[in-house]
Amino acid sequence: MNQLRMNAAFLDELTGFFGESCLLMLPEVVGVEASTDSSLSPLSSTFDQIDNEESATGLDRKPVLKSKDAHRRSMYREREKKLRRDLRHQVGILSEQLKVLQKRKAYGISECTQASSIPVSMWKALVALQQGARLEAESEQRKLRQAVSARTAVIEDLQGFVRKRVREARLANDVVSRCSLSLATKRMRVDPTDSILYEAFTEQLDALYAQTDKVMRDCGMNSITCGALNFRPTRKTQDRDRAEYFQYAWKQLIPSNLQQTRRALWNVAHMIHRQDDREVHTGANSGNIIAVKFRIKGYPGSTLSLTEHIVVRRYDEEDRTILVWRSLTEGNGCLSGTHSDKTGWCIIRPFESGTIKETEEDGIAIAQGISSMNIHDTGSHAVAEQADKFTELETNTSDESLSNECALERVLEDIGIGPGAEDFDLGEVLRET
Repeated sequence: MNQLRMNAAFLDELTGFFGESCLLMLPEVVGVEASTDSSLSPLSSTFDQIDNEESATGLDRKPVLKSKDAHRRSMYREREKKLRRDLRHQVGILSEQLKVLQKRKAYGISECTQASSIPVSMWKALVALQQGARLEAESEQRKLRQAVSARTAVIEDLQGFVRKRVREARLANDVVSRCSLSLATKRMRVDPTDSILYEAFTEQLDALYAQTDKVMRDCGMNSITCGALNFRPTRKTQDRDRAEYFQYAWKQLIPSNLQQTRRALWNVAHMIHRQDDREVHTGANSGNIIAVKFRIKGYPGSTLSLTEHIVVRRYDEEDRTILVWRSLTEGNGCLSGTHSDKTGWCIIRPFESGTIKETEEDGIAIAQGISSMNIHDTGSHAVAEQADKFTELETNTSDESLSNECALERVLEDIGIGPGAEDFDLGEVLRET
């Protein structure tokens, strides 16, 4: 019973304890709920305010965005306009540059065309001439060095003679010998070395001789009347390299026989009337080949002059004789840089009428054909004037050569050369005329 009373009391105390605890906790819970509601109410109001502000801001932002888009489009259009203006300006500049380049290209093509139209043989001739001049300069340089060395040795010997004053006789003889060597070296004349050019021309003559009949056909020699001497050139163009050149052709009849006319023209080919600065190449075969250089003066009182290099070869056949020559003419002084390249053929044979060859009593026909090409430096107006002067002087020289042809016919007629005439020196006759 006591135990039961104790348990009941304990339960009563426990129940009372829990009851007080619940009563104590209830106001706190209520306070917490109240405080929670009070704290949440401002937050909800804040969110509502933000929503209201965003809705208002969205309404105000639309005009701002539209103005920014308009400004952006305006700037884009300005950039496009500026880019278009710059491109148009560049188009103008590039168009001007294109015109200049096209003019330069056209000028360059014309120069290249003119340079490429020059035949290889002409270039070889010019190269050979320049190489000869270089060899001449080198030879003169070597001789000058020898002269300087000899003079240096003389000076050294004289210094030794002054210092020591011994062995006077031996030193005097040495000085005299060295002075003689120096003087001989100084006075030695340097001959032009044109042998390379002459050798190049000589190598071309055989090939040109093989083309004789073809050249005469191209010149239309059969249609030319005997005695119609004129110097009217025909402008032609080479088929291979499209180079322009002038062609001369004429034919004349001489009352003579083949042997005497052959000998007379060979004398004329020596050009003995050209004595100004005349130099004969000794390396050529004097029997059938002539290689000579001479100077051609201008009209009286003029300082203009030309230098001509010419190689002539004679080919004797059974019933005819053929002369073939190559020549290179260059301007001197203010005409420097102007050149003329010539190739010539001359056929000496009994007169032929149509297809019937007459006898020698009817005379000898001389047919000549010459092709000439002038080469001048291009560029300035002064160069063009030099080219005109060069052409005029060369034309006068050609007219003089034509006069010699006329003089040959006149002299042969005057002295009455026939099949039984005696030998004579035509060179002396031409010098007198």
